[in-house]
Amino acid sequence: MYATAEDYARLAFELMLVLFAIAAAYSESQDLWDAKEEKGTYLAYFDGFWNYFDMVSISLSFVCIILWINFVTRYILTFKPELRYDVYENLDTAANLLNLNNNGDDMQKMSNMVATITNAASLVNVYMSMSGFNLLLFLLRTLKLMDFQPRLGVITHTLALAASDLIHFFVIFAYIFVGYALVGHLLFGYQAASFATLIDAHQSLFNSLLGDIAWNEDLQGMVGLEYWLGVCYFWSFQTFVVLILLNFLLAIICDAFSEIKEEAADTSTVVEDLRPLVAEAFRSMAATVRKVGYVDENTMRKQLKLWSSIISGGDGEEVKEDLDNEFEQVEKKRMIVVNEDIKLDSDELKTVLRRTLKEVVSMQDKDGAKQAFKVSTEGKLDRVTDMLMDQLGANEEIEQEAEEEAEEEAEDGDAKLLEAMHGLTQNLERMQKTGSERHFELLVRQKRLAEMHDTLLSTLDKN
Repeated sequence: MYATAEDYARLAFELMLVLFAIAAAYSESQDLWDAKEEKGTYLAYFDGFWNYFDMVSISLSFVCIILWINFVTRYILTFKPELRYDVYENLDTAANLLNLNNNGDDMQKMSNMVATITNAASLVNVYMSMSGFNLLLFLLRTLKLMDFQPRLGVITHTLALAASDLIHFFVIFAYIFVGYALVGHLLFGYQAASFATLIDAHQSLFNSLLGDIAWNEDLQGMVGLEYWLGVCYFWSFQTFVVLILLNFLLAIICDAFSEIKEEAADTSTVVEDLRPLVAEAFRSMAATVRKVGYVDENTMRKQLKLWSSIISGGDGEEVKEDLDNEFEQVEKKRMIVVNEDIKLDSDELKTVLRRTLKEVVSMQDKDGAKQAFKVSTEGKLDRVTDMLMDQLGANEEIEQEAEEEAEEEAEDGDAKLLEAMHGLTQNLERMQKTGSERHFELLVRQKRLAEMHDTLLSTLDKN
């Protein structure tokens, strides 16, 4: 069974199939759980038409895997037939029917061998049949996966749009088609082999839809009244069913296709959709390698899901826990805490010092200005900043702005859409209050500037 390189290559593909089946089952269980979380019941999962195909296909995959494992372990690995079975004790005697060798033990061994081969063949037939049907379901699931792109999902969107008209059409078509099959069986079944049974009559008429009209030769071979009935039967079926009804079917599909095609005309192509996905993947990989700050798409999606949960009236606690895990490792920076409201990192402190230098230029004489610019040009400004951060700074975790906004949204998550005007008024008042706080902050910073001005001058004098 597994002896050559090709056999081991097939074994590798079989193991891949098992892994894919497990992954598909896990993904489908996640969809089932999401349906329970969103709508409160597992039955909501079965509202989706394509979910039935997924469930049946995944189940058949596991059934086929079990059948193949049973076939290999039970029959292939253990089946070791003998090259010869000595059923009869003596082949030269005239009558050997009852003269069995070893009291019929070899006869029993041969019988068991034939039964094993028969059972193995039956099991392989079942396996092949289920695998073939499962492959058909795989093709249908592939059409489902193409729905994400408008131009790839033209087929499924067309069938979905034309579904109502197609149902009504096939009701009428089935009524007429079955009627013609019954008439053909009753009129010509006793003479024409193509209409001998109802199944043969249906098969012959269906072949006619595909262009095979060999059954007309049976009707042409009749004589008398049956001949003219056969002519009327054949031409009426070809005209009414093949030419008219089939063109109705094409018209329904073409009308829906033209509408879907028009809607998809302004959408992006597959290449245009794949380009940002590939670029996002490369950016994520590069950020992981370089260990730089980067918010990937999954984190952004969770943040949007949190906001959506809050807006819809939920507390968003589960999503927030996921976000907390995402932001578990926060960036740590050295900061100078002026008071509870004002905190300066190294960049902000450097900006304050740079503004102080400008004031020194405007307030001191030329020598002082020259000395101040010397600090800046020689890079001593960075060293002064580092010195102040080392002496006065402290470690503090800088949380992401998105998390802060999520917490603010979570506090008033019970607000309804009808209170939008009231919320707008509160936002305006908050903006006014923030403006006052910023004005106070400016006053504090001006005071701090004066203090830092004196510190800077003393530092310059020491240098």
